[in-house]
Amino acid sequence: MIPRHKRLLQKRLKPLYIAMFFQGFVLWYPVEKLFMTRIGFNDETVAIETMILTVVMIVVNIPVGVIADRWSRKGILITASVALMACDLLGGLSHGFWIYVASAACWGIFSACNSGVYDSVVYDTLIEEVGTANRFAQYYGRLQFFDGIALMLGSLLSGTVTYAFGLRSAYLLTIPLSFCSIIALAYFREPKEHKQGEAPLVGAHLKIIFQSIARKGDVFWIVLTLILATANIRLMFEFDQLWLIALALPVLLYGPVNALLLTSISSGGMIAGSLKQPYTIFAAGIILVMSSLCLLTRQRLLIIIAQTILLTGYLAFQVVFGKYLHDTLPSKIRVGASSVVTTVGYVLFLPAAFVFGEISKRLNIFHAAWVIIGIVIAMVISANVAMLSRPQRAGNN
Repeated sequence: MIPRHKRLLQKRLKPLYIAMFFQGFVLWYPVEKLFMTRIGFNDETVAIETMILTVVMIVVNIPVGVIADRWSRKGILITASVALMACDLLGGLSHGFWIYVASAACWGIFSACNSGVYDSVVYDTLIEEVGTANRFAQYYGRLQFFDGIALMLGSLLSGTVTYAFGLRSAYLLTIPLSFCSIIALAYFREPKEHKQGEAPLVGAHLKIIFQSIARKGDVFWIVLTLILATANIRLMFEFDQLWLIALALPVLLYGPVNALLLTSISSGGMIAGSLKQPYTIFAAGIILVMSSLCLLTRQRLLIIIAQTILLTGYLAFQVVFGKYLHDTLPSKIRVGASSVVTTVGYVLFLPAAFVFGEISKRLNIFHAAWVIIGIVIAMVISANVAMLSRPQRAGNN
């Protein structure tokens, strides 16, 4: 029989799981790059659009994080759903570069409003309900599981929708799905841990955030690992389909392949709880480096498997080291601190994306893979140093 406190916790988190599911049930993700090429994009303009999107996220991310800490994390998640609906609409109406960039900007706001919020809400809900965040990886992993399932279903359904109604319909039919997440969030009871006591002035708030994440020792390496993981995730999500285009993958296979790739979100969250010891992080790191080298090949199946493993590893590392970072933070700055770390990851992504795009344009996508390989190696080194230098804190297990 499930203990009463666990039943209450699961009931309280249920609307959050549903909201995450519908925010992830997006029909156009699998065919985005293909749609972009149909309306006039090439590898270079795809890279430019990606950099503009990233600049939007950089500009919005930290202010949104601070607002979430000072106002309402639930309100910010609802704002994210509204931004996603605007993205769906503008994407479906676009016929050229600038309207699509406006759609991408709305997606950037959506991403910024989600950055650091779900994990902070889960962490604080655990503190309120059971008094400890020991099982953070389990419950946050479950949240990612629902996100992954939604993304996978969206990918599988995408092929049918685009085949029957065209690529543009995938954007417009996502609007009602995104709206369902708002309904779910309306039923979620937000934790109030971050509301305890008087909020500091905005300037003091930002100062506390930067002081908390700019410390020497294990915190530095934890933050660096999260920054590199963020950059890697952005690179993979923005450019993974370019390998498929270069390898002339049939259009009907884009949905199933993207569904396979997106299983990494569920599996990354589920395996994160197993990466507790230095030797498990070391072994996972070796697998990630070997998988990144497979991106140099021209074998379709090998590249698809390698991309899936890489995303699984990035997301698992993000959960594990995100937990370690939250262990060091007071609730009042939890989202803001996560937003700063994510923003720095996006800043790193910008030059990496530019170099990636230039190499892909002048040579090919396979040579550009060296950009990803380099960041993977740096992330693995940082993660291992973090594990070796991390003191044992209460609640870290």
